[in-house]
Amino acid sequence: MERSQRAHWPFTVAKRSALVLFGLALACLLAEVALRILRPVSTVSYTYSPSHGARLTPSQNSRFTHGSYIVPITTNSQGFHDVEHSVHKDPSKKRLLLLGDSFVEALHVPMDDGISRQLEKAFARKAMPPIEVINLGISGNGPSQYYRLLLEFGLTYSADIVVVFVTLDNDFMNSAPALSMSPYKTYYRLTADDSLEFQPARATPYSLALKQTLRLSAFFTLLRGSVRTGIFEKWMASLGLASHTDRDSSEIGIPPSLQLYLRDRPKQWEEAYRITTRMVREIVRASREAGSSVAIVTIPGVAAIEDRWVEQMAGCARCLEVEWDYHAPEQAIDGVGRELGVPVLHLRPAFQDQYRRSRTSFSFPHDGHWNSRGHAFAAEIIVDWMRAEEMYSSLN
Repeated sequence: MERSQRAHWPFTVAKRSALVLFGLALACLLAEVALRILRPVSTVSYTYSPSHGARLTPSQNSRFTHGSYIVPITTNSQGFHDVEHSVHKDPSKKRLLLLGDSFVEALHVPMDDGISRQLEKAFARKAMPPIEVINLGISGNGPSQYYRLLLEFGLTYSADIVVVFVTLDNDFMNSAPALSMSPYKTYYRLTADDSLEFQPARATPYSLALKQTLRLSAFFTLLRGSVRTGIFEKWMASLGLASHTDRDSSEIGIPPSLQLYLRDRPKQWEEAYRITTRMVREIVRASREAGSSVAIVTIPGVAAIEDRWVEQMAGCARCLEVEWDYHAPEQAIDGVGRELGVPVLHLRPAFQDQYRRSRTSFSFPHDGHWNSRGHAFAAEIIVDWMRAEEMYSSLN
């Protein structure tokens, strides 16, 4: 190589590298533009606090998309998918406060079709006392996070009844830091003396900005649904864009999403049961101390309603060799109810019975969340149950 060529070699490499990077960036940009036209993405945004984790960005107008639906989203000034509520109660109405995850948040349907407004409509149809329903549901939360939102937002509303929704498929995981491991959530850890140690959300400004940017990217959304390598899933989990347990099938060869139902559960799942039931107890205690009654409602998964366990275990040879207890999560919540004298409603029997008769699903086919029919049916069952349990009389 001649001396002049050697002198220009670093510049040539840098120039070519820059051209390659520019070409890749341009290709990604064009792909992003094309995908946004062909495949609109969700523009819903969240805000985060070390003391309570995630909330929807207050007073936003956005859209939520997934599979077959595109739903306009508005949030109130507190950062929840709900109408505005005054801290001061209307003396002519009683208040229900809902704690829950994405089923309660209900971004998948218009606000008027979600569980909050459906409950208000069901109360009115059955000539029960006028009700104001306040929704504190946030996607991805579990009882550990419900408790934080109750302390920081819920107790100020002086609800007559606090209704805790426990989604059986994932709330036990979402409450357990060893299983969920999201930097955007708050957790509690049980210490050796059975006391609770609070663990604040630990997300950094960099990770928050990156997560929001990736959440709004059509190209990344497509990539996320197509790439399932361990390294990619681990990185996604570190950003809170995937569950820690989604990364592999674990050492025992059972998909993490099913380990909740094992008769002989791994140690980390036993811990998840302990912390979840403990946090439900804490919610009951805090609510009662504030003068509210408490009710617990469990939400079943699609496999339980439509008897699709075999389909869910497809491709898992180890699943055929172990014993299962599909009612274990319900029984754990029942134990809390008996211990504290709290009424517990399991939606599964009513949903199962209605599905077997109609063969019409209550859920969207691609993600298992309730469709409008599911929200309306759940509201009818809850209101009838409240009347049968004489919670109706406590509202008079």
